[in-house]
Amino acid sequence: MPTQPKEVDGRYIPERALGTQPAGRFFVAIDGERGGRVTLFRPALAGTSPGQFLRRVQTEIDRCAPLAGTPYCTLRAAGIAEDGEPYVVVDRPQGTPLATRLRAQGRLSTDRALSVAIQVCDLVRRAHAIGIHPVPISPDTIIADEVSGGQVRLSIVDLGLTRDAYAGAVDVPRRDAQLLAPQVRAGMAADLSDDVYGVAALVHMMVFGVAPPEMSPHGPADGSGWPTLPDDARALDRRLEACLHTVLLKGLAAERETRFPRIEELQRALTGLRQLMNLAAPAFELLAATRGRLGRRSDPLDLGVRRPGLERAAEARAKIREVVTNASRGGAHLSGLGSRPRLQVVTRPPGGSSS
Repeated sequence: MPTQPKEVDGRYIPERALGTQPAGRFFVAIDGERGGRVTLFRPALAGTSPGQFLRRVQTEIDRCAPLAGTPYCTLRAAGIAEDGEPYVVVDRPQGTPLATRLRAQGRLSTDRALSVAIQVCDLVRRAHAIGIHPVPISPDTIIADEVSGGQVRLSIVDLGLTRDAYAGAVDVPRRDAQLLAPQVRAGMAADLSDDVYGVAALVHMMVFGVAPPEMSPHGPADGSGWPTLPDDARALDRRLEACLHTVLLKGLAAERETRFPRIEELQRALTGLRQLMNLAAPAFELLAATRGRLGRRSDPLDLGVRRPGLERAAEARAKIREVVTNASRGGAHLSGLGSRPRLQVVTRPPGGSSS
């Protein structure tokens, strides 16, 4: 069990240890000046002096300055503690890691998974805008916090351990191999489209409950076919399920040239799919009340099924026709049907009374 250090730099008060990795020790600490909690990283330096390490990290902190105050939580401060060793500070968001939710639930509903992925795309886009990639996309680094209305607010915690600031100074931890593009697994330098692959792989994991297999242009390369969606309240119609598969094929393409080139394009595709799901839900519910359920059977629609919504629409049309007919008979102007009545002003002659 690591020894909990004393107050760091007269400001950060370690509250509890998060554990020790080859890269160093991690603590939850209280920020004595700003308040709130932060993640405190005490790196285990390998062949680099504390001063050299601090200069490297300070360059990274300056580069990450545009992300301050956003849900993309990355390097915020660094310094040399009283014991002569360096430390690094990262904002600590509220919530629980997405990995904890997936372990408890196995998977997320399709609607919730798309909502999470769209937010992750936005956070990755912020990082790409200032030249940060690869982004550490992992269920362990994505923090989900429940907010009002059952919605989830996401944050990403990025210590920058996969970037140049730590090159050769600390033992960089391995990234989540399940979310790595084939090129990164092969040791090639990361590309923007590799983060596209990572988010698409995360969508597959959240929707189907398993990491994605290698993909061919038409589906899983091993011929196993797409995993079946559970029969829950958010199961998709076959046509929308095919749309989901198409987006995943484009995001998980083995070759960079056939993948979404930028995270913005994947975000637009996921947003459009989610909007299509929400728009189509009432129509699917109506179809589900008939024998031609969701187009999965060849039975014709049962036109004898009572549809309260359609009946109300017919009644409204009948009333409109009645108003138009009466107005035309009385010589009224149709353009004035929706206007407010004018007040009638009655004038009195001086010293007289109105009749």
